[in-house]
This record gives sequence, C-alpha cells and structure tokens, in this order.
Amino acid sequence: MSKHTWIAPSLACAIIASACGDATPEPEPPATVEQTCVQDGVTSGAFTLNFPDKRIWVFSETVLNDGTLFLSNTATEATPCSSEFILGPPAFIPFFDDEDPGATRIWPRGGYVRPDGVGVVYYDKIDFRGYFDFDVVGTGVAFVDADGTVDRPDALIWEGQGQGYGHGAFADSDGNGYVFGCRNVDTFIQRCRSARVPVGQEADPAAYAYFDGSAWSPSADAAATVFDGTLAPTVRPHDGAYVALHPDLFSNDILIRTSDRPEGPWSSGIVLFTGVRPDQFWVRDVVLHDDDLLTYFSAPTSGPRGLHNVRVEWK
Repeated sequence: MSKHTWIAPSLACAIIASACGDATPEPEPPATVEQTCVQDGVTSGAFTLNFPDKRIWVFSETVLNDGTLFLSNTATEATPCSSEFILGPPAFIPFFDDEDPGATRIWPRGGYVRPDGVGVVYYDKIDFRGYFDFDVVGTGVAFVDADGTVDRPDALIWEGQGQGYGHGAFADSDGNGYVFGCRNVDTFIQRCRSARVPVGQEADPAAYAYFDGSAWSPSADAAATVFDGTLAPTVRPHDGAYVALHPDLFSNDILIRTSDRPEGPWSSGIVLFTGVRPDQFWVRDVVLHDDDLLTYFSAPTSGPRGLHNVRVEWK
C-alpha cells in the first residue's frame, strides 16, 4: 500500500499556479468502497475485538422483534449478515451486585486487543430512565479474554457526562493505547479530545495523558480539541500514518481525514462515500475495523434497517 498525503488545494495552487485555473478540483479519496450487506436490528455500537483466532463483535444497543424491545450490551462471534448471526445474552460486560439492570445501562463505546492478547473495552455507565432521559455516570474499562470472559474493575476511569471518552480506541505500535473523548457543544455538534495510556495500564486513571495542543499532559482539564464540530470519529493506523472517519454534519456523507500522528493535526475531511439515507436524521456510528471493513447505522424508509457493511479498498 502506498502512503496517502493530501495537500490543501490552496497550497497546491500556490505551488503550481497554472494547474488550477479558476476552479479548485476536489481531492480524490484514497480508497474505493463497496457496500455489501445490512445486518438488521443493530442500532449502535458495533466495534470489534480481533483476537488471533477469532473476532468478537460488541454492540451498545440492538432492537428485536417489532422494534419495541431493545437489548443493551451484547456481543457475538458470528459475522454480521451470516446465517449464524445471533446475539449473545445481554450483559456482555457484567453488572455489579448493587446495580439494577433496569435502571443502569452499560453502553460499550470502543476497544482493541493488546499485544498480550487481552481485549480492552471502554464503556459508558448510564443512569437510565428512557432513551431521551438518562445521565452518564462516567466511563469505565473492562477486559476480555480470548474465551470471552470479561473482567470489569470497580472504579471508573472518567466520572460525569462531560468527558465522553471511549470512541476511536486503538493500540498503536508506540506502546500506547489511544482513545478519543467527544462531548456535545450543540445539537449534533461535538468537540473531541485525545488521551493515551501505556498498554497494560488502562485500568489506572492516573496513567492517562491528554494532548493539550502541543504536548501530553497528566491533566484531563488540559485536553485540547483535536476534532471540532464533528461526530465521534473512528481512528486507525494505516500505512505508516493514521486515518479518521466520521459522518459529516447534517449529511449522509462519510468523511475521511489523515494525520501523521494520532493526536493530529488532522487534514480537512473529504467525502469517502455517501451512506444510505435514513428516514430520520442522518447516518451515524461509523466504525472502521482492523481488516478494512467499515460499518455504519442507517434506517431507511424502505429496505433493511441496521448495520450497513462496507468493504474499503485502499488505492
């Protein structure tokens, strides 16, 4: 694979003045996509833990039967769109004895498998009264063995609903795990910050550092915005650099950005492809998996409603 570098159109025109004329051409996306299938029912989450001999799909929410029964915090080893795709029982991440599953929800947000073969899952703990009436207690981390056994430490990593960490998590070759925290600043508009932690120390809140715009700080309050005005990104290493994908605001376009470092600076987004239009709002929950499979959620007026699977072919 070749490394993809984008130059801002204005800079390209300054370098080669005669090449642009009056119109600035749109940059070409670095990949082509093929939308392959839709798994009915999955409504949010859908990231993967890739162990050496199997993959575990983890979901925040799924809808069953006629659309009135929701199931939270589930997982399966089956591939979406296959005849074997059956969700495991709820409570993939276990509840504590003092938690009422009716009033508490566990919503997995993202994760990765460490080099030592342990899966890391970031999740939100929710005080749940309804889908439009809930509070985020905080974000914790759980650990998954290859046999599916899950250990959930008692303490949360971040408390309160203003942090939003858990998205876009991945383990990098530099020995750190990276995770992004996105919080709402307006309706549908988020600002996202970056944290990192030495791989193997994910359960220790004091081990995390936060990018402050120029360096890594031990203070979460110092974290600078690295994605502004976007929905939560999915971030992955790619060909010696990094790619981030997310839905465009108020659009079904899925944008791609690049950076030489996990914390940025990130390039401007260009359209990779346009997702299937849902009957309300826009596509969401875009996730790029480790084997260049991309998934997103859409519920169109006609056609399957659920997890759309897209194969990415890098140029």
